[in-house]
Amino acid sequence: QEANMDPSNIEEIACNFTGMVKPGIQIQVCCTEKKPHQNHMDLFFQVKNHENQKAIRNGYIKIKRGNNGK
Repeated sequence: QEANMDPSNIEEIACNFTGMVKPGIQIQVCCTEKKPHQNHMDLFFQVKNHENQKAIRNGYIKIKRGNNGK
């Protein structure tokens, strides 16, 4: 949604893997913070596994912003 469904808008991605997730198991991705800037958006996230344990911490995505402000 934030990248307008275009993966080329993602400039950077980083995270710390802290738990197990097996294929086919449901996960929960939670956006913890958004920081808009003039030319990009910083998104911070975490991922929880099916046992509600953090599988990814300190997730970060830098997304280019287009002329439409998204």
